[in-house]
Parts: sequence; C-alpha cells; structure tokens
Amino acid sequence: MLQERIVQPANFTQDQVNSRVDWQIANNNRLSGVFFFADFPGFDPFTSPTNLASPATIRRADQNYSVAISDVHTFSPTLINEFRFGYFRLRNSRALDTPLLVQPDEIARTFNASSLQAFNPSSIFDSGTNSFRLPRIVTRASNFSINGPNDAFNKRLQNTYSLFDTLTWVKGDQTFRFGAEFKRHFFDTDLPEEQGVEFEKLENFTQFLAGRVTEADTQYGFTQKNFRFFDVSLFAAADWRLTNNFTLNYGVRYEYFGTPSEKRGRFGNFYPDLVTDPNNIITGFVVPSNAKPTGFAAIDTSIDRSVRANSRSTINDDRNNFAPRIGFAWTPFDSGRFVVRGGYGFFYDRPSAAFINTVFSNYPFLREIEVTAPAGNVPFTTAFSQQDPNRPFFQFLTGIPAQGIPGLRVVRTAGATGSYQIRDGTGVTRQADGSLNPIDPATGQPFFGNVAETFEFRAVDRRLRTPYIQQWNLGVQYELRKNWIVEARYIGTKGTKLLQALILNTVFDMNDPSTPDLIYERFNRAYVAAGSPNGPLNPGATARERGMGRAFGFPNVAFPVGDPRRTMDLNVANAAGSVLPFEARGFYLGLNIPEAILLTSSASSIYHSLQLTTQQRLGFNESYGGLSYFAAYTWSKSIDNMSADPGSTAGNARPDAPNVGFVAQGDPRNLRANRGPSDFDRTHRFSATVVYDFPTFGVNNRFVKGWAFSTFIQVQSGAPFSIFSSEPEISSVGTNGANFTSLRLGSGGLFRPGFGRPNLAPGATISDLRRRGPEPTEQFFNPAALASPLGGYGNLGRNVLRGPFQKRVDFSLAKNTSITERVGIEFRWDIFNVFNNVNFALPGNDLQDSGDFGTITNTVGGPRIMQFSLKVRF
Repeated sequence: MLQERIVQPANFTQDQVNSRVDWQIANNNRLSGVFFFADFPGFDPFTSPTNLASPATIRRADQNYSVAISDVHTFSPTLINEFRFGYFRLRNSRALDTPLLVQPDEIARTFNASSLQAFNPSSIFDSGTNSFRLPRIVTRASNFSINGPNDAFNKRLQNTYSLFDTLTWVKGDQTFRFGAEFKRHFFDTDLPEEQGVEFEKLENFTQFLAGRVTEADTQYGFTQKNFRFFDVSLFAAADWRLTNNFTLNYGVRYEYFGTPSEKRGRFGNFYPDLVTDPNNIITGFVVPSNAKPTGFAAIDTSIDRSVRANSRSTINDDRNNFAPRIGFAWTPFDSGRFVVRGGYGFFYDRPSAAFINTVFSNYPFLREIEVTAPAGNVPFTTAFSQQDPNRPFFQFLTGIPAQGIPGLRVVRTAGATGSYQIRDGTGVTRQADGSLNPIDPATGQPFFGNVAETFEFRAVDRRLRTPYIQQWNLGVQYELRKNWIVEARYIGTKGTKLLQALILNTVFDMNDPSTPDLIYERFNRAYVAAGSPNGPLNPGATARERGMGRAFGFPNVAFPVGDPRRTMDLNVANAAGSVLPFEARGFYLGLNIPEAILLTSSASSIYHSLQLTTQQRLGFNESYGGLSYFAAYTWSKSIDNMSADPGSTAGNARPDAPNVGFVAQGDPRNLRANRGPSDFDRTHRFSATVVYDFPTFGVNNRFVKGWAFSTFIQVQSGAPFSIFSSEPEISSVGTNGANFTSLRLGSGGLFRPGFGRPNLAPGATISDLRRRGPEPTEQFFNPAALASPLGGYGNLGRNVLRGPFQKRVDFSLAKNTSITERVGIEFRWDIFNVFNNVNFALPGNDLQDSGDFGTITNTVGGPRIMQFSLKVRF
C-alpha cells in the first residue's frame, strides 16, 4: 500500500560567514576588505496561506554573498582618496519538493498531472516539472486551495558590481568631496507563474467529484529573462564652517539610472499612441530593437508582427536627475547647549526593479489560455483539448482571413434575448468537452474561436520618469543639564512622479455621453450580423442613436423609479436584463480588464511629522550602577495615491485577487479619488528603551559584576485600510438587476476595476461606518453603513478606516563575565512580548470574502517568547 504523509514539519536553517581584513600597506595607504556569506534554505509544507492539502511542499533555496574592498590613500593631510569595490550576489529559488513529480516510475505516473490525462499546452515549450506538476485547484467561495501555488518554480539571480571613488580636499574653512559611482547589474529571472495547470473557481465538492471545473488556466511560452542595466552617479559636496558656531553643508548629486534591457530582447511593451483602431490593437505591441528569434514559430511569427522599438529597453532614458542639497547647524549661544539644525534636498529612486517586475510575462513571448466553456462544466481531463500551442500567438487577434477565420471580435448569440461575447481568432469550433460552439446566427454554423481570454498585458509608459523625493527638516536640540538632551524636529517629505500602475483599458458606462461612438458601433455590428432580432437599427447620426432599444438599451429594474435607467439603461443588452460584457465596453478590444496595466510615474505623496525625543544617562558608576533611557514620540500624517510597489502580479494565495500594489484603485479617470492616508501611516507612535546596570556595591567579584536589565516599549496607532471588492463583475447574462443591488458585485461591478469601492448608505457618515460591534474582532466596523453604488464607482474613500492600535513590551537580562583580558562570556535571557499582548491584524476588508468580511482572524507579531543565549567573545 502506498502511503504519503501530507503535512511535514517546516524547518529553516541559516548559516552565515563573516570575515574582515585590514592591511596597513604603508603609512599613507590602508587596505581593508569585508566578506559576508549567508545560506538560508527553507522547507514549507504549506505552499501558500490557503493551501491546506498538498503532497508537495515548497523548498526554498536562498543564498547571498557580498564583498567590499576599500583602499584609502592619504596624499597629504588635506588630500585623501578612497576607492571602493563591491560585489553583491543574491540567489532565490522555489520548487515543489517531492519525488512524485520527477521520478519516471509507476508512482510518478500515478500522481503527476498526466494521471488526469490533461494535455498542458505549456509542455510544448517547457518539458520540466513546471508543466507537469499536480494541477492547482482553487475554490471560489472559501479560503481554500489544493496543491502547489502558481509560482511554485520561481528562480531569481542577481549579481551587482560597483566601483566608487571619493576625493576629500580640505581648503581653509571648507572641506570638499568629489566622487563618482558606477554599478553594473545582472538580473536573471525565471517566473513560470501559471505554466502548470490551474483549475479555478471550483463551486463545490460535487463539481470536483464530477471531474469538472468552472475555469482552467495555463500559460505557455518563454519565462526566462536575463536583464542587464547600469547606474552612474556623480557628486560634489562641501562643509563650510562660516563662523565658530555656524556650519553650512551644500552640494549636488547627479543620478543616471539605466533602463533595463534583456540580452535576447525577450519582453514586450505596448504603445497606446500607435493604435489607430482600438478594435485592432496588434499595431500597438512593441518589442526591443534586439529581439531575437526563439526557434518556436508561434512566437517568432508574432515577433515579426510587432513593432521594433528604437531601443533595447522600449522606454526613454531620463537624464535630468540633478539633486541639490543644503543643510546647516547653528549653535547660537556660547554654552553650546542649544543647537538648531535644518536641511533640504532632492533624492532620486531607481525604477529599474519595477520595470523588470512589470514586463516579465508579456506577449509575444508568453500567452495565457483561460478556458471557461462549457460554462461551469470544463472537464479536468480535456480542458485544453481544443487549444493549439503551435498556432501563432498573433492570430488570436487577427485570425486567418485567407481561410475565412475571423479575428477577435464582438459577436451576439441568436434571438431577441441573445447575449454578446468576445470570440478570439483561433478558429476552433468546439468547446473543452468536445461539443460544438453555439451557432453563429450570421452563418448558421458554430462560432469560430474560443470565448476570448484577453491579454493580461503589463505595459510600461515609454516616457517613464525617475521618481524623486524632496525632504526638508528643521529641529532644535537642547541639553537641559549634563547627560540629559531633548530634541524637537519637524520633518517633511514630498514625493513626485512616483510609480503607479493604472488600468490600461478603460471600461465605459454606455449611459455616459462621453463614451466613444466606436464602442456602440461594436454592438451594432454584432447585432446586425445576428439578424437584427429586435428590428432594424434606428435612423440616426451616431452609433449610439442607431442602437438604442435595439442592440442595447432596455429597462433595468435595479434603479429606483424616476431614474432614466429604469426605463432605458444603455448597459443592458436585451429584454431579459443581460448586461453588455465589460471587456467589450473597454476602449481597446483584446486587452484584459483590469489585468492589462500601464506602469506610469503619475503618483505623488506628502508627509509631515513632529518628532520629539529625550535621552538621559543617570549615575553611571560601577559601584552604584546606572540608568539610561531613550524615548521618542512621533505625530505624523502621510498621504499618497498608492503605497505599495506597483505592477506586481496577484498573490499566489488568491490568484484571482490583485494585491494592493497591483493597480491603482477605483476609477482610472479620477485618480484624485485615491488620495488618502498611506497604507503605512501611523498617526501616533511612541517608543522607549531603558537600560539599567545593576550596582556591585563595591564587590569585586566576577559573578556580581556585569549584570544589566533592559526593556523596549512600543505603542502605535493602527494602520489605515480600505473597504473594497476585488475585481467585481456584474454577470453579463440574466442579471435582471439583482447583481446591481448586491454590495459585493455592485461595488464597481459594471467596470470590473481591480478594487471596487462601495457607497456610504444614504444618511450614513464615516462615524457610523467606524462604529464597532460589542465584540470588535467579530464586527470591527459597521457594514450596515454601506450600500451598493449600483455597479458604479463608489463614493467611499481610500483608507478611511484604521485598524486596532498595537503595543509591545520586551525585557532582557544580560550577564557579561570576563574570563581573561581577551576572553569573555555573555549570557542573555530575552523575553519578547513579556505581557503576552495580543496585537490584532486588520479585519477582512474584501467584500468578495463574505466569510471574513469585517472580522479579525489574524494577529501580528508573536506571543510571549523566551530565549536563552550564550556568546563567547575572544
């Protein structure tokens, strides 16, 4: 009998090596070097937070090296040069760790993906375990999944070399520094996010036992990337002692951040301004100037149909990054106990990492297939039986006109209550179970093409700018008496041209007069091709006028009496109440919503804070002990449009839900509605450290001497959070208004934004929403204060709520004992979270997760933990 233990203990090991060398080569020349190595593999039986059943665990293999060599040469007492060389290497990899996936024996054949007899198109391009692992199964309603996550085989390797030189010159009352730095980066990635089969949106266990699923996904193509780029920095700075009590610091720095290129040009971009017909977006796809053939015709023919950029990076360099800085220190009184300090400066942030993380999975080098037909009954075993990975990727858009196979287009099924679909240009006439596609009323034959899985494209604005920060501060420090210092400081920060990912393909409300006429015309053409089942189009000068009440525009009972949409909602496709598909209402036909994104430098931020500190040392004497403390309080406010790194993919635990850095929230045409408290904003934060050295009372005994007690205290406000519905979607078929009034689907569901927000209920206020239940962990806010915006973008702001405050107290007792003059022992007893305070995480805030919405199910930080350590110094 075969036995397999499903859950194995997790373990983590870390080995570190540190070394340092100092060599005084000559009286005026000193050489030093530092080497660091860390190896930290890990073994995790739970491959994602939702993964509760899997015979495969995740093995993490992580290493990093760093080398730093410095040579300091003193030419004279007033002229010193320092040269530094650095090398940094980081390797991360994740893989499913199980013999069931790799051994070519009966066990492997029994348990790998082939046991389901499911053809995976990605195996044509990648014959490794990426394509043959056990399929991942994700349920729709509950927080539950089976088998390894969609990013189970990630690999990353970074190598960075740096050269740095600084010349220091002292001239009278001024000290000048001139320098330059050069960095060369090698960033190799292999991120096969979904090349293993994924069965998603499983409705119930009965569907699973029947061997059927609502949706099947896979990707195929090339995921290996080898990015190369370099950075150059130049600076000049000076310290000028104008008077005995006033010092001025000033300087300027220039930063050039090279845009990444891939050594074989294997990534794509999208230039919206190249698209002259939004119904034919193939003219907007761009590849780097050095894009090379791959040997696979499906990809290479698509490269040939793409536009070649003028550069290897597809975006323009930003060469205007000058950063001036100035600061001062002033001691106005002779006592020297009162000091005033201030400063202002520009600081630039390299956007290369966001660029790499954005473009890694783009057409024409990677293609995603999503199978949803037959609706809710896609068979496990034949999910991809109709998909041909050898078909040129570009034909998804163009079809094959010479063979009568149409390209990507909007179609309508037969009858007065027919519905609209987007069909691709693949030319297939059967569904996943082998049954024929529905009949095309225009031809009387089955529809050509799959129900389209539009491009989840990650574009980068070719005019991307380097984000920069302006920082300023003004503070005073005063020594109240010996060893007692207090300080008050104001610090401000303003971020400009910060990175932000926007929805690339805007969805239109058909009732909005600003909707382009070409959107209406799409439906008119599909309606006429279907035989004009509600009668001929109206006469009129615009497509909107011609299609009203025929191709679209029927009553919507979701809206109150008196609202024009109750008698004619232009988003409604037929008398049955079906809604026009959101992707067919997007400006660019063929780009996914919301997972076609554009990385831009369009965000901003502002931060103001008052920071108060005090520190004091009292009575340090070996016989009588001593006490010292440091306490700090910060009162601050940080506001921005988007706080997380942009452009990243959905988290592996929720493949259908974007993370907070995926795309800007809400209406892409009203980004100001996203301006709110930063995700990391903490209005109040207090921390204190106290150290007490126990007295010896004159006893000279090694067991009495060397005892010390310390504590650390931190209390802070809770973090802000939003209430949203992740990728809400009002069903396109048979809604009859019910989905509009649903809080979960109606919060943006007409547009399917990454994050749809609800309305405040009529008459409700933010204070009403913040009202907690008798047990806050069960009801942290008042959901009765929310209402559906009936499919539109809600009026509830971003981060209008705040999580529970957090506090922590740590204690430590240490004993230092000298064995000899050169050897000593330190014993420590540390207690973290000594009072075992429970610090709650944010409550469930996604309306799609009805089970946890409004409740707190997790904590942050750990419970009380004690540790003992013994350290030998020699």
